[in-house]
Amino acid sequence: MIQERTSATPGPAAITRRKFVLLSQAAAIYGFSGASARAEDFPSRSITLICPFTPGGSVDLISRLAASKMSEILGKPVVVMNVPGASGSIATMRLVNAAPDGYTLEMGTPREISTAALVNPNITYDVQRDFTYVALGGRSPIVVAGGPTLKDTKTFADLVAEAHKRPQGLTYATSGVGSPQNFLGELIKQRYGINLVHVPFSGGTGGLLEVIGGNVDITIITLSSALQYIRSGKLVAYGIAEPHRTPLAPDIPMLAENKDLADVDIGIWYGLLASAKLPAPVTARLNQSFHDALKDPAAQDKLHQHATTVVTEGTSDNFEAYVRRDITMYRSIVQETHMQIAKPSASKASGQ
Repeated sequence: MIQERTSATPGPAAITRRKFVLLSQAAAIYGFSGASARAEDFPSRSITLICPFTPGGSVDLISRLAASKMSEILGKPVVVMNVPGASGSIATMRLVNAAPDGYTLEMGTPREISTAALVNPNITYDVQRDFTYVALGGRSPIVVAGGPTLKDTKTFADLVAEAHKRPQGLTYATSGVGSPQNFLGELIKQRYGINLVHVPFSGGTGGLLEVIGGNVDITIITLSSALQYIRSGKLVAYGIAEPHRTPLAPDIPMLAENKDLADVDIGIWYGLLASAKLPAPVTARLNQSFHDALKDPAAQDKLHQHATTVVTEGTSDNFEAYVRRDITMYRSIVQETHMQIAKPSASKASGQ
């Protein structure tokens, strides 16, 4: 008598499905183990640190100081690559398009992260989606200063009074349209009802020299660029856009000491960025090595000479939250001042 089977023998289709499930599970396990191994072995080759501006500036300085010490700490070269152009967005698009493996990094600033999309509709990257915010490294104050055309103005109140006397307006130089310095100039103009005419330059130095030469009235610039001229008497400092006086130049008042600017907190930050979805262990390794690099006394001394406050601790999440607050602040300034927004080009460039 032929006994009835209690379970059917698997057919070809069932075997194929079972193999697929087993292979998928194995791949998942292998992939997880492989990712963990790669994170533990990181780095196994040289790292490129993109600086989005030209050599010689403050962003280049902190990039090279950090890269030198990180090379020692990580045991692999960290090579700085200057990729200037389009207010930092060319460099930033290069980072966005890089693999999320930690071997391509960028020294980010507010120019290409906090303000770019607010003033340039051709920007295609998304600051909330396309980056891993690895670590905050430092901050430089912004100062408002006057040159020889304003030789009788000694305080910010004097500057506002002088501006009211000149209906044709005072000219102010910055490092470009959409820079934090430009945002600050437009905020002052709006809140005091004065006419300030923006004169943008491709970098801070050009405008600074024009102010010292008497061709432009005011410079709004990083304190690191202006401090030597303030100390020599070639410029008069009216105030820094910080919530506290800086120990780097404690005699310079805060703009926030004027009641109409009590909420002003606009500075240039420097932070390490990577592509989105960087594995958490790699992020943590880079965060620690970056902060350890900036603890080097020689690096700190050099940065302090350039009026930069160094940050040597804080998580990736802390940095991301800091940047999000920065973006919110600039968005509110755009709404308050009705800053002119450029029209999109006929065909969007890749973040340029």
